[in-house]
Amino acid sequence: MAFFEFSADPELADRDPYGDATLAYHPAIGYTQSLRRLRALGDGLPLAEWRRAFLNLPTAGDDKAAFDVAMWTARAIPEDDPAAQHRRPGDTVIAYDASRDGTGATIAAAWLDDDGDPVTVIAWSGNDVRELEPRLRYLWADGYRRIVADPTGPTRLIAETLAADGIGQTGAYSDYQDACQALIDRSRDGTVSHVQAGCVISAIDAARLRVTNRGVDFDAAKSDGPIDALRATALAVWAAGKYLSKPALQIW
Repeated sequence: MAFFEFSADPELADRDPYGDATLAYHPAIGYTQSLRRLRALGDGLPLAEWRRAFLNLPTAGDDKAAFDVAMWTARAIPEDDPAAQHRRPGDTVIAYDASRDGTGATIAAAWLDDDGDPVTVIAWSGNDVRELEPRLRYLWADGYRRIVADPTGPTRLIAETLAADGIGQTGAYSDYQDACQALIDRSRDGTVSHVQAGCVISAIDAARLRVTNRGVDFDAAKSDGPIDALRATALAVWAAGKYLSKPALQIW
């Protein structure tokens, strides 16, 4: 008796279900298919169907994701893309968040590309929440004046400590909800770009939505794991659109 299995590495698939390393297992690569061709064949599939049909992995729970990872991954750009290059502090917003269980924190940055659409990257993500405040103070000292957060959960204490020294700004719950809705909408209509980060992919898979009359947001309390990377990304994209928008051209 012999057993042959061709399936993607689960850990690689969780970090980046469409990445080259994840798809390298496929026996057709280099013979009848290319990595680009496989991704094209699965374009538009829900993540659960992609995992089942192309990665040969279980799909339990994927149908509950906050939004389709494929939609987000489709907006990824390479690190060496000119739009992804670091911007000056005055042209950049910083957003941060700490996980509810205290196991990690994330700092996201965002700016506008030549078309006026947000581009976001993960500036830092780590397992030690104690590193978050010093890093934010360093960014403030380095000239980054637009530093935003949703001051709830463990993030509240950090935000209040920084605010006491005049560092950063916090908003209302409605701002955070607007940020979550904006990220979903921009991902759907293609008006956001990002450098792919595994921590954001994992957070999208873990996130659960809270629906209100005003809109939706990523509910950290009900999610299946830490979503600080997703929350920080949503706030960064929203803040870039709010604070860095180019003035409209007026013709008299």
